[in-house]
Amino acid sequence: MLYYITHRGTGTRLYRSRRDAALLLTRYKTELEAGGQILIDYLLLPTSLEALIFCPFPIKEGSEVPHHLVLDLLAHLARMGSLWPFSGTWELYNGGPAFAELGKSGSELLPYPLSVIIDAKRDSATVRGDQAP
Repeated sequence: MLYYITHRGTGTRLYRSRRDAALLLTRYKTELEAGGQILIDYLLLPTSLEALIFCPFPIKEGSEVPHHLVLDLLAHLARMGSLWPFSGTWELYNGGPAFAELGKSGSELLPYPLSVIIDAKRDSATVRGDQAP
């Protein structure tokens, strides 16, 4: 099952540097894996972390994503475009260290082929200007 999870900072930033962001993502991915969950896609902004995760059992922390909304959610997570370095979209287009399964050239856990996912992400980024702030 796929779940959408949002973590918001309470008036503070979640990270202050690239190193802090990488440590936060490493810690988050490790916690997920320890709980039997897999990070599929994500968007880390200074004050929030949004994630699409796979979990074989029900969880309380997130909202289950119905099959017909998966592409919409993947496009939503791509809203900062392929230039934002703390996202599954950036990993997918630029390689390098991949925290998300999607950044490892797709995931068998998603109900769509990689080409369809890339089209959805590209369409979202094009509409929003594909610019990092």
